[in-house]
Amino acid sequence: MKKIMASVLAAAMIIGAGTATAFTGADTVITANAATQGKYESLTYYNYEDHIEIYSFDQSVTTLEIPAEIEGLPVTVIGDRAFENATSLESVVVPENVTTLSSNCFNKCTSLKSISLPSTLKTIKNLAFYNCISLESIEIPKRTTTLEHNVFNGCANLRTVIINGVPELRDWTFQKCKIDKLYLAKSVTVIDPDAFLDATVKEVYYAGSPEQWEIINANGRKIFENSTIHFEAENYESPLTPDVNRDSAIDASDASLILAYYAYVMTGGTGTIEEYIASQNS
Repeated sequence: MKKIMASVLAAAMIIGAGTATAFTGADTVITANAATQGKYESLTYYNYEDHIEIYSFDQSVTTLEIPAEIEGLPVTVIGDRAFENATSLESVVVPENVTTLSSNCFNKCTSLKSISLPSTLKTIKNLAFYNCISLESIEIPKRTTTLEHNVFNGCANLRTVIINGVPELRDWTFQKCKIDKLYLAKSVTVIDPDAFLDATVKEVYYAGSPEQWEIINANGRKIFENSTIHFEAENYESPLTPDVNRDSAIDASDASLILAYYAYVMTGGTGTIEEYIASQNS
C-alpha cells in the first residue's frame, strides 16, 4: 500500500501547474483541473476547459484588441502581471466576457494612453493600473462592484474618470492623480479618506442629489473641498462609451473603430471619435 501511495503521489506531482488533486480514503482518486497553455497571436493563455485566462504577451506590441474567445471559450480573466512593464503598449481594448482584471495586470505600462473596458467587468484588483503615467481617461462599467486599493495610484495624467458602478472607492485608488472631471454614479456611497491621497479633482459630476452627497462619509469628501460639484448629473452622455458606433451593442466593430481612431490621432489626425466615424461614413 505504501508503494501504491508513493506512486500515486508521484503521479500527482507530475501533472502540471493548475492541477487540483483530491484524495479520498484508501482508494485514492485524483481529479485534475489542469490548465493547458496556448498561444494566440501576441498573447499567451491558460485554457481551463470552461474559460481562458490571459497571462502574458509579446511586449513589442503597441495596440492590442484582446479576443472575446479563444478555442471557442470565453476570455474571462486577465491574469496577474499579464501586461506588467509593457512599456510599448499604448492602446488596449478589453472584450466583452472579461470579468476580472487581476493584480498588477497593467502595472507600469508607462505608454498606455487608452483602454476600453467591457460591460461584463466585475472586479479590478490591486495595482491593476499602477503607475500607468500616460493613461488619460478611464470608464468603470456599471457592473463593476469591486475596485481594490491602489488601482490607479500614480496615474499622473489621468484627466477624466467615469465611475458608473462601484459602491466604495478604497484607500489610494487615485493617489497622485490630477483629475479634471470625475463622474460619480449614485452607487458610490463610501469614499475612503485616502482614496485621493495627494490628488486633485477640479470638477465632480455626481448623479445624486446634495442630500445623497451628504450621506457619503465626511472624511472621504474632504478632497473635494476645492472642487466644483455638479449634482443630479444623471443624464450626462459618457464621453468614453465603448459603443462608439451607437448601435446598442459593444462588439468587435466598436473595438476596430477605437483602434482605427487611435492610429488616426497618432499620425496627426484631429477631432473627436464621433467626427472621425462620421468622416469614414461620408
